[in-house]
Amino acid sequence: MSRPSLSGRRPGFTLIELLVVIAIIGVLIGLLLPAVQKVREAAARTRCQNNLRQIAVGLHNYHDVYHVLPPGVRQGVGNFLSFHVYLLPYLEHQDLFNQFNLNVAYDNATNLALGLILPPMYQCPVSRQQYTQYGSGEWSGGKMTYTTHYYGVAGPIGTNPQTGQPYSAIVTNQGNESTQGVLGMGTNVGLSDVSDGTSSTLMLGEMSWNNADYYRVWTRGTYDDTGSPDRDTTCCRNVANAMNSTPYNGSNNANNTSFGSDHAAIGANFAMADASVRFIAGTINLGVYLSIASYNGSEVVPVY
Repeated sequence: MSRPSLSGRRPGFTLIELLVVIAIIGVLIGLLLPAVQKVREAAARTRCQNNLRQIAVGLHNYHDVYHVLPPGVRQGVGNFLSFHVYLLPYLEHQDLFNQFNLNVAYDNATNLALGLILPPMYQCPVSRQQYTQYGSGEWSGGKMTYTTHYYGVAGPIGTNPQTGQPYSAIVTNQGNESTQGVLGMGTNVGLSDVSDGTSSTLMLGEMSWNNADYYRVWTRGTYDDTGSPDRDTTCCRNVANAMNSTPYNGSNNANNTSFGSDHAAIGANFAMADASVRFIAGTINLGVYLSIASYNGSEVVPVY
């Protein structure tokens, strides 16, 4: 039989000891949470890179069949659909592709309804912008359609740092359209045309930052593929500004909306023309950034 203590009280923690234990637990939790957050961010960035890698491999598979990369938009066809649609058979989504009517525009009711279906590799897991921001003009059955976070690199806008000459571009009222990238309006670029080297040329880029303000349904390539000066290439972006720096102004810079992301580190994921994927820091020198956006600029690119 146990004997009572001499004091008549059961042994236990004092209030001070209890407070010390609680404080230690609080410190441990405080140390643990940032570590958990870093693991989550690393996992999300890896998923994002895997998405880009799948799309890049799909582009290469398309190239294997047709010997050119798909145009960002098939100019003159009139359906205004993006390369994301034409890539579906090479991303194991043949059934979804078969449902599109290629003879009518992307905002035809039949095609727009397919914007309610999201191929999972078309969105970054950390982005808060999941749907079109265009308004009811891109809704289907009263529901917002999905957007994408991965865009073709149409090429650079600005001055070639190697030659001192302006990069080639078509004049439009939406920030012009570069013609020196591998994916753009009416492009017809084969990998053998990439004279700057496929490992040094951007092919796809991430635009998933919350304040970019130019998210449209993922099926939309453009709203006009004619010679209209106000047209944009919705599914592609020029490299004209630093990452995360330039949102859509609601008027005349749609093509130059910055690539960027909401990943913990400032920058964005890109797929190169050789289908490799890398995270490029937002601090990249603008001249270098422009240089790797062209496929035929003959620039000497330092390590970045």
